[in-house]
Amino acid sequence: MKAKHFVCVAIAAWLVAVSGWESYQLWAHAKPGKFNKVLSPGDIAPAWENLEGTDGRKHSWSDLKDKDLVVVVFTCNSCPVAVAYEERLKAFASRYTLGPQARVALVAINVNTGPEDALPAMQQRARKQGFNFPYLYDPTQQIARRYGAVFTPEVFVLDKERRVVYTGAIDDRAPPGEPQRHYLREAVDALLAGKPVTVAETSAAAGCRIKYHSTKREEDDSPLSDPAGCSQESDREAIPDNGPSVAAPFATNCMQPIGSKADSEAPNTLSEEEKKAGWRLLFDGRSTTGWRGYRAKTVPTCWKVENGSLLSRPQKGDSRGDLITIDQFDDFELRVDWKMTRGGNSGIIYRATEEYEFVWQSGPEYQILDNQGHLDGLNPLASAGACYAVFAPAKDVTRPLGEWNQTRILARGSHVEHWLNGEKLLEYDIGSNRWLAHVKTSKFFQSAYGQSKWGRALKGHIGLQDYGGAIEFRNIKVRSLSNAATKEPEQKR
Repeated sequence: MKAKHFVCVAIAAWLVAVSGWESYQLWAHAKPGKFNKVLSPGDIAPAWENLEGTDGRKHSWSDLKDKDLVVVVFTCNSCPVAVAYEERLKAFASRYTLGPQARVALVAINVNTGPEDALPAMQQRARKQGFNFPYLYDPTQQIARRYGAVFTPEVFVLDKERRVVYTGAIDDRAPPGEPQRHYLREAVDALLAGKPVTVAETSAAAGCRIKYHSTKREEDDSPLSDPAGCSQESDREAIPDNGPSVAAPFATNCMQPIGSKADSEAPNTLSEEEKKAGWRLLFDGRSTTGWRGYRAKTVPTCWKVENGSLLSRPQKGDSRGDLITIDQFDDFELRVDWKMTRGGNSGIIYRATEEYEFVWQSGPEYQILDNQGHLDGLNPLASAGACYAVFAPAKDVTRPLGEWNQTRILARGSHVEHWLNGEKLLEYDIGSNRWLAHVKTSKFFQSAYGQSKWGRALKGHIGLQDYGGAIEFRNIKVRSLSNAATKEPEQKR
C-alpha cells in the first residue's frame, strides 16, 4: 500500500511540475465514462496551449473564452471515415459558428503523425476542402490522450464552464448513410435553448483508431494486446442505450492471433482441379510478389506477411496505403479468405484505376466489416458484402469474429456478383437504370470523381484496403473469364 501511495504521489508531483496545477486537478478528478475511458460527462475538459493551425497561427484554449459552447473534434487526413465526415463538419460550422454573434466554436485537432497527417498535408487538405473551422496539429498526441479520444472522428461538446456535456459520435450513420440521430447537433441545440442534453455519451467506433505512439496505455487498449486474441468485453459499445442498438457478442467471440494457422490445413495452394480450371494465386503465402502500393512502386510497410497471411497491422513508423495487384483484370472470378479484429473495417476494390487520390474513388468496393462491432454495421449499404454505398447485401452471413470468411466476386462484362460464405448477396449491371439510380443516391455521384467515371471501368487492378485496423487475408486466387489479364513489368522487391 505504501508503495502504491508513493507512486501516486510521484505521478501527481510530475504532473504539477510538467503541466501545472490545473492539469493535475483535471487528472485527479476526471473519471471514465461508459464509453470514454478517461473522461465522463460532467468532467472539466483539458485545456490546450499554442497548437499550430493550418492558418499559420498558434491556437490556445483561452482564444475561445467568449464562446458559450466549444466543440472539439479529433479528426485526421488519413482516415476515410474522417474524410467523409468533412462535409458534415463544414455544414455544422456554417450553421453554428460563423458570424459575430455566434455562440459556438468548432475546433478540429489532428494528432496522427504519419506523413499524410503532418502539418503540410493538413494545410493542403484545409485549402482544398475549404475548411471553415480551425484545424490544429498536436504531434505530441497529449491533448487526445487527455481527452481519451480513440477514434477519428470523435467529438466533445463543452459548455460555458468547459465541462464535457456530450462525447462520442457526430451522428448514428457514417457517410454516405443518412443519419437518423444527429447527436452533435441535438446536444448543441439543447444547450443553446437552455435544455438538458438527452444523450450525453455515445461511441465513436464508426471511424478509424487514432495512431497513437506505443505506450502502455495503448497496449492495454488494443484488441491485439491479449496473446490469445480474446477480449472479455468491448472497449466501446456501438451506440447509447436509448439509441439504435447493435449486438455486442464480444464476450464470447475469441479471435485467433493475427497470422494464426490454427484453422487452415493448406492455405495459399491450388488443387490440380483448380489449376486445370485456370486459377492462379495472387498471394503465395510468403511474400508480396505481384502487389504494390496504390500509385506507388513499392509495398507500404504497414502490410506484413506472417504465418501464411497477408495482413495490414499499422505500427509506428510504418508507411500507409492500399495494396493493388500489379496485373489488371477485366472479366474474372476472385476468391479471398479474410478475418479481422473487433470493430474492423476494410474492403476489396476491383477494376480500379489510378487517376484519383484513393483507390476507392475509381473502382467498386466489396465491403469487409465486423458487422457486430462497427457502427457501419447498422447501415446495410456499408455492411459486409455490400457494394459500398451503392448496393446492400441481401443478408448478413458473416461468421463469428475470428473465423475465416470466404469472399467471391464475379465480374463478366458489365455484370457483377458479390458472394460471401457460399451465398450470393447482390448483383448489378454497370450502366443499367437500376445501377444509375443507386449511384445517383450515393456519395460517388455527388462528388467530382463520381459523376461520370466511378465504377464504369471494365478493366483494372484488384485492391486491398488499409483502413488503420488489423485485417488478415489468405487464399487470394483469381481466374480470368476472358483470358485477357494484362501484365505490367514486375517490380523488384
